[in-house]
Amino acid sequence: MTFSDLHDAEFAVLNPLLANGRKLAGVAVVREDVADLNTEILQAMSSVGLMILLGTPPFDNSKGNTGPLVVAGVRQQILIGEVPAVWRNADDTKIHCQDAALVVAASLQGLLLPNKQYLSVTGGTPLGTFKGEMKKTESVFQYYRLELEVAMTFSAA
Repeated sequence: MTFSDLHDAEFAVLNPLLANGRKLAGVAVVREDVADLNTEILQAMSSVGLMILLGTPPFDNSKGNTGPLVVAGVRQQILIGEVPAVWRNADDTKIHCQDAALVVAASLQGLLLPNKQYLSVTGGTPLGTFKGEMKKTESVFQYYRLELEVAMTFSAA
């Protein structure tokens, strides 16, 4: 299994939730391994206002494995970011950043991956509200980070 396989499996679960009438309708999902990540993030945040960023995870192979396989503990982070001035509507009926994080966590918890391992959502952290500039206009940004963990085996073959 590869990191691309992990992203594909996560996107397959999240994609149906992006349809009209669903909790994450209209949310942008960005994979960290896209060709121009900065442009993708800027476009998602400035035009949509709520983004789920599937992070490329580091891995740990320090458990004494010396064979030809890498048996890794993979810890991935998923970032949910919101620009309320862009995303929220007048009657405030769209899902907020922290609630979107809960929907993503519940959707991915226990996901059976192609390597027959289950994905575990191990925690979530609100990263706070920040002021920044988007399209030369001061905006407020909110972020939430989810931590996920899975065992993966890699081989050069």
